[in-house]
Amino acid sequence: MTHHLYNSRGRSRWLAYLVLMVAGCGWSSLAAAANCTASSATMTMPDVVITATNQTVGTVLATSSPVTIAFTCTGLPVTTTRSADYIATIQAGQSLATLDATNNPNGPGITFATNIPGVALLVTASPVQATSLSGNVNDGPNKYAGYPVGSVTAPAGSVQGSYGSTFTETFVGQLIVTSTTVGTGTITGKSLIPFWWYVSGGSQYSSSINMGASLMLANSTIRSGSCSVNTDSQNLSVNLPSIIASAFTGGGAVGSKIPFNINLTCKSASKNVLITMTASNPGPQTGVILSTTGSGYANNVGVQVFNNAGTPVDVTGGSSQRIATSTSKGPLSIPYTVQYYQTGSPVSAGQVNATLTFVMSYQ
Repeated sequence: MTHHLYNSRGRSRWLAYLVLMVAGCGWSSLAAAANCTASSATMTMPDVVITATNQTVGTVLATSSPVTIAFTCTGLPVTTTRSADYIATIQAGQSLATLDATNNPNGPGITFATNIPGVALLVTASPVQATSLSGNVNDGPNKYAGYPVGSVTAPAGSVQGSYGSTFTETFVGQLIVTSTTVGTGTITGKSLIPFWWYVSGGSQYSSSINMGASLMLANSTIRSGSCSVNTDSQNLSVNLPSIIASAFTGGGAVGSKIPFNINLTCKSASKNVLITMTASNPGPQTGVILSTTGSGYANNVGVQVFNNAGTPVDVTGGSSQRIATSTSKGPLSIPYTVQYYQTGSPVSAGQVNATLTFVMSYQ
């Protein structure tokens, strides 16, 4: 009898101990650790065929499709005792790819060197424009130039570690001519912009943390085309006749169309010959180029360029027009027309001078 009662009390103590342990675990809570993540994305440039190695500095040879990277930060706020702990910042910087000599730290964008002589890669971004400035706000880790891409902020009153959100940044690349002589070959792909995150002035994560994500550049090529621009079209001047200012009666009024040709000589058969036109000062209307301003120049008059079908051509450099689906060896003449175009009121007398560059390419 005594033995039986002793065992019963032992079991009661053991069960009570287990109940207390389970109840104790129920009161414990652990905030999620802060973290920011993203995946690398690759920028792919179209292959370029140039008709001549002599190019105008600043000419856009090719434009990439937009590349978007999503940045996600979770586990905020780090603590609820400091306002800085509510904000996680994404930073571009430290090991940026080699910058071109033409790069402007103030932007817009970052101009990277390529391995092709006379060609650089300009990368712009939105909604936050990319720059390679130095300074406390812009520097990446170890005070290397970069820029803050964006941030995630937990709302006031958030429970520690409970908040997360995502934002995006979109990048576009342009191959830019930086010298009057352009080389050909394969543009070597590489990492352009690495990304980091940190909590600026925070009680934790105040040092930059590598996200393991970058904006990458894929290989692409620049090669010589099978058609070359004739000498008479390399620096072509188109003269429009004089016209009295009173002939322009309101916005959109035009003068007579004047024809001109861009003349090529093709060394061999080609398919899908394209032309990309870029005006020095494009207007808001398709095909319109604004005139030079200043003393001696007319006000509120530009010119408008049309293709052989009578359609205004894109002069922003944003798209290419197919001028031939195939060519044979020999001469190729591409017809265009141009006319005066009233861009505003009133119109004053003077010279009208507009500049347009073009790049030939092939598919």
